Amino acid sequence: MKKRSDIINRVRRTQTTISVLLFFIILVFCWEATKLDLSKMQLSNWGGYDAPHYLLWNSVNIILAVSIFVNNFFFTKLHNRLKNKKTLYILFGLISFSLFMLSVFNLENRLVHNLFATIYFLTYPLAIFVMAFINRKTLKYKEWLKHFVISLLMIGLPLLCFIIFDGLVLPELIHTFIVILWNLMVAFRRLELI
Repeated sequence: MKKRSDIINRVRRTQTTISVLLFFIILVFCWEATKLDLSKMQLSNWGGYDAPHYLLWNSVNIILAVSIFVNNFFFTKLHNRLKNKKTLYILFGLISFSLFMLSVFNLENRLVHNLFATIYFLTYPLAIFVMAFINRKTLKYKEWLKHFVISLLMIGLPLLCFIIFDGLVLPELIHTFIVILWNLMVAFRRLELI
C-alpha cells in the first residue's frame, strides 16, 4: 500500500500538470478568439465583462489559484528541510488568495484589481526569496540556489520587460511562465533526492 505522502505527491503533480495545461489552452484560445495584439494589452483584459470568454478565463485562473495553493502548501508541509513553515503558509496563501481575487474582481473594479495584482506579482518572488533566505542553512546548496535564482528572475525579467516594452502583457506572461516553471519544479521534486 502506498504511503499517504506518495498519494499526496501524485495528486499534487496531477493537479499542477492539469492546471498548467488548462492555462496554456485557455491562453491560446483567448488569444485566437480575441484577435488582439499581445504586445498592446494586459492579460487582465481577457477577464473583463466585455471580453467574449471572460467566464472561461476567470474560471481557469481560479483553478490555477487553488492549484498553486495546494501545490505550495503540500510542498512546504512535506519538505523536511524547510523551517518557519507558518511564515511560508501565510505568504503562499496570500499569493493564491490574490490570484483568486484577481479573477473575481476584473478591471471594472480597477482599484481592487490593481491592489491584488500588485500583491500577487510582488509577493510571489518575495515568498520564494524569503523561503530560500530563511532556510539557507538547512537547504542543500543546489536547491537553495535554484529558489534564489527563480525569485530573482521572477521579479527581474518582468521589470526589465516593463521598462523596455509597451504594455503589461510581456511582463505578465514572463512572470506567469516563471511561476509555472517553479510550480512544476516543486510539484515534481523528489523530496528524498534533494
